[in-house]
Amino acid sequence: MKIDIWKPYMTYVVLIIIFVVLVILALVQNIIQIKELVVATLPLAGTFLGAMFAFRLNENKEARKLLLIQRQSLNRSLFILIRQANAVRQLKEIFDTKSTQFEQAFNVPAVKSHEYTDLKQNFTDLEFLLESADPQILFKLTIEQERFDQTIESYNLRNKFYVEEVQPAVERLALNGKSITLQDAKLQLGERIFGTAMNGAKNAVFHINSSAISIPLMHADMLDLARTLFVGERFIQYKFEKITPTSQYYM
Repeated sequence: MKIDIWKPYMTYVVLIIIFVVLVILALVQNIIQIKELVVATLPLAGTFLGAMFAFRLNENKEARKLLLIQRQSLNRSLFILIRQANAVRQLKEIFDTKSTQFEQAFNVPAVKSHEYTDLKQNFTDLEFLLESADPQILFKLTIEQERFDQTIESYNLRNKFYVEEVQPAVERLALNGKSITLQDAKLQLGERIFGTAMNGAKNAVFHINSSAISIPLMHADMLDLARTLFVGERFIQYKFEKITPTSQYYM
């Protein structure tokens, strides 16, 4: 995104041309004398031109400052997407160690997750994208943020239920370390605990994989738009790992 330094001056150039034409006409018709013209207009013209260029110089400075702020906002957004992708990848690795939904529900420990409260897009700072060639990208970014929030929430809910309900039940029934079938676990734990644990793991795995796949795509779209808006400027890049969906992701 470049500033046309001449465009802001066009109105003033036109006014000066009109003024010069009127002065020439006045001189041709002997309405005024050259000496009178110089004495009358030179101080005024100097003051006017000085004020005009000072104003435009400051205006261009402010415009460049605004563009800098916009570039910084885009870089922050890209950086947040990279950090979100990294956070989701770490959660995905936890479930990737198990190959069945049953194992993901009962054999994945409840590792405390970071709140990630700082991984929030600042949509106010990105509102200028509504005037870009792809205004829909702001809406897509909103969806991506909500998907990430839902991913963290689903993971935390699964862990909360695992700690508060599953582990006490397993200890109470002396099932720790025992190898039991899915049907035996369902029978001994009961429909509520067994069903909720299975669904909690299923939802967490689904949201984690969905975010792991979509965040790099969102980053690529944002990076392409940033390079289009600010040709030649540098933006944060990241080589994302190829995502292989966790087992049971499509269940």
